[in-house]
Amino acid sequence: MLDDVDAHHQLLDAARVTLIANDLPQVADLADSKLGKGRHMCVVVAGEVNRGKTSLINALVGRSVVPAHADAATQLAVSVSLSDSVNSPVFHLLAGERSAVVSAEKFAAAVNGDDDDARVGVSGAAVTLPDSALGMVTVIDTPGTGGLDRRVAELTTATASQECVLLLVCDASSPLSAPEVEFARAASATADATIVVITKTDQHLMTWRSVAAENSRLLREHLGVVVPVIGVSCERACQAQSLPTDDRAAHDRASGISELREEIGRRLIRSQEHQESAAAHVLVQGLHRVRSQILATMSDLADSDTAASRHAHVAASDLSDLLAEQRQWEYNLARDLALVRGRAIEGTDQRLAQVHSKWVTRIGAQGVTAIRRNPTLVTDEVQRDLEELIAAVLGDLVSDLRRSIVAARFGDDPLVWEALYSRICEAVGGRRLDSAPVARRQGIVDPSLLSIGVIGSSVIGGLVGVTAAGVGAVLGGVWVAVNLGFRAARAGKQNLLAWLRDTEGTARTAIGRIVDVVVTHARTEVSVAYRENLQTRLDKQRAMAAALSTAAADSGERRRRRLLSVEQNLEIVDGQIAELNALLSQSGR
Repeated sequence: MLDDVDAHHQLLDAARVTLIANDLPQVADLADSKLGKGRHMCVVVAGEVNRGKTSLINALVGRSVVPAHADAATQLAVSVSLSDSVNSPVFHLLAGERSAVVSAEKFAAAVNGDDDDARVGVSGAAVTLPDSALGMVTVIDTPGTGGLDRRVAELTTATASQECVLLLVCDASSPLSAPEVEFARAASATADATIVVITKTDQHLMTWRSVAAENSRLLREHLGVVVPVIGVSCERACQAQSLPTDDRAAHDRASGISELREEIGRRLIRSQEHQESAAAHVLVQGLHRVRSQILATMSDLADSDTAASRHAHVAASDLSDLLAEQRQWEYNLARDLALVRGRAIEGTDQRLAQVHSKWVTRIGAQGVTAIRRNPTLVTDEVQRDLEELIAAVLGDLVSDLRRSIVAARFGDDPLVWEALYSRICEAVGGRRLDSAPVARRQGIVDPSLLSIGVIGSSVIGGLVGVTAAGVGAVLGGVWVAVNLGFRAARAGKQNLLAWLRDTEGTARTAIGRIVDVVVTHARTEVSVAYRENLQTRLDKQRAMAAALSTAAADSGERRRRRLLSVEQNLEIVDGQIAELNALLSQSGR
């Protein structure tokens, strides 16, 4: 397996070198980003309180380093990782960007909440080990303060620079609860893999397998996928740590911890294979561009003297056109982006007018008694309408950017769009845009806020998927906060209409800010990419003009020698394309 991985990486690296040598470094960089060079492997352990998460981590790494007590819950997130710079476990308490090495006793007091003073200003904890049964995989223990926190599921999203496997820990006394199933569903959308671990199997020897079977059924029914369910006796695995190596292997196998480690390894390797496939797909597209360039050069070299002279004049004319474009492209970009922004704002106004007209009519048609009897009915439906409005506006904006800005400058090249798209995602992702609170009018506005999310809306899959091919990725983490008028609804029609106008104004302002953020980042990224693209085209055109001019004056023998050299380059590129296609076929891509 490791030999295969090394061979694949050598193939990918060779293709990258070819792209760079043929003036396509941006494609090589995009392949690197798909491959995830420099990424780390991570396991996040989550579950309800008192499920044995900490004991499971100690069993996984093969030594008891994180304090675990039956009468105390972990109060801090704890990471356990391997380091070649330590000879024994080193304990750290984290405060923001700072880290302090502490004694094992102080570490335990802070992690378990035994000493409030030890936790002052502490945001997390970490242990570095000289050796680990999981190798270079970092394990994260999440706080067990009661209940499943959805922010733990989001932790797998925060580890986007890592291959992440989520372990959902439950015990063997009963099947998964509804909150646990929902947590698994939410987390599986972001983690590379989810594994359900049943702990305390030694306490339920007769029943844990039937519980595991029921858990598998529930996960298959609610998630629509097969999720591994593995039973582990953490107590037995931890007891085996003091045994000789030969005896420990048998006890690890019997406890279930060996099976879990193997499954984690398989899932992480599968994630790496997916990354290799994505990188290979990008490289194949880039190599086809190189192949087209080589074929064009071969055609020019094979031309007659008269044709070569004609091509030289055409190349000189094309170079003149590019120089003219260099002088005015920035003005054209600013003009086109202003038009894109104007269309987005105009679309927002039109859609808000439709929402306003719809709800003025409905509120006018409904009796005051009906509104007061169920005030949340109106506000909930307004919320859904605004979610659809936001998704539609952003979907149109991203589609317009691709069509009017990117395609107009880079053609239909998917590599350029994907690179720019990912950069905009990074720039906008995680940004939060909260609108200003709506002013109170006679106490009618409820002080609570409802966040309407671009992600998670039921309309994203259908509406945005069609219009923008995934606008949710661009604006992940961007939210618009609007006030809900429960009190306004109870106060009657006029107050509800006033709340509706305020809410529409809030939505208009917030959407305008989002549009400005996207357009600003698009301007920056497109400018950088287009400047590089234009310079590359100029350099190539100058080189082509010079080469064609030389070719027109070349003797037939000299041209044949150059043609032979180019044919050899074509053979190398064709070989790399064939090998990469074979790799993609193996992965089923």
